[in-house]
Amino acid sequence: IVGYRHSDGQAPRREDISGGYEYRALSQPIGPQDTALFRCDDLELRRGERVALLGPNGAGKRTFLKTALGQLPPLAGQVRIGASVRLGYLSQAHAELADDMTALDAILEKAPRMEIGEARRLLGRFLFSGDDVFKPLAVLSGGQRSRIALARLTLEGANFLLLDEPTNHLDIASQEVLEQVLRSFSGTVLLVTHDRYLVDALATQVWMIEEDELRAYPGNYTQYQASKAAAAAAQLAERAEQEVGEAQRHRERAREERRQRKAAEQRQEEIARLEASIHSLEERLEALGAELAQASATMATAQVRQLGLEYQAAEEHLHRLMEEWGALAG
Repeated sequence: IVGYRHSDGQAPRREDISGGYEYRALSQPIGPQDTALFRCDDLELRRGERVALLGPNGAGKRTFLKTALGQLPPLAGQVRIGASVRLGYLSQAHAELADDMTALDAILEKAPRMEIGEARRLLGRFLFSGDDVFKPLAVLSGGQRSRIALARLTLEGANFLLLDEPTNHLDIASQEVLEQVLRSFSGTVLLVTHDRYLVDALATQVWMIEEDELRAYPGNYTQYQASKAAAAAAQLAERAEQEVGEAQRHRERAREERRQRKAAEQRQEEIARLEASIHSLEERLEALGAELAQASATMATAQVRQLGLEYQAAEEHLHRLMEEWGALAG
């Protein structure tokens, strides 16, 4: 977790480990007075990779740089620096440059054994020529000071550059020099910038702070945008598929409800038909019973036999209808 504590006197704890060192979070838990900016899963940055750290203002990009530099401990977790890693930091302020030194002094301070001619040739690669090398830094523009700071970093043997808005205040020519230097740099670069062109030209990864979390995307800014667009399209497609599936399920439920309503209506119609038939048979049985009684009284044997068969058949029919009615109405 990247953030900062509001209590004073908290210094990073450096612990030597096999092949390098690491800065661990302080032992005390995160308190309500501390500020947690964002969290990130394990990230690994290898030699030769160039990472652009992006995110909205106030998200914690500069705090992340300080944490990577060991100036600020993480609130949780650790930062591990590998063997032979030499950090070089280019800040916006260039506070390490004294106003009274010249451009040539700034180079020779870092490389005191360098010949004057070699130092001037180095400055020439950073667009300083003629008497410009003797001008005090106080009169130089922000872009010129940035070029000198970058030239000094190349002399320090740094193989891991951390750059804070390196193109701020740079003219087009200085931006092109910066891009050329970083493109030819064989080490690792982590840069905070709003310069989308620089990110497109250099980045092998984009680390984006979004929704209080740092997420890593392979490629440059254009590829990051394509990845986000593809993810958004996939999400929309999934949502559309879900909506289509829900609509299909809704139609199936509606069809089933119609089928059940129709079946219920048919059952009620059949029950009504059976009840009418049962009522009619009951009336017929009542009439046959009366006829049987009269035939028996007059000793009409043949008629009694005939009426008895009709009565039995009607009674059996009524029994079957009552069973059907009971199955439907039960």
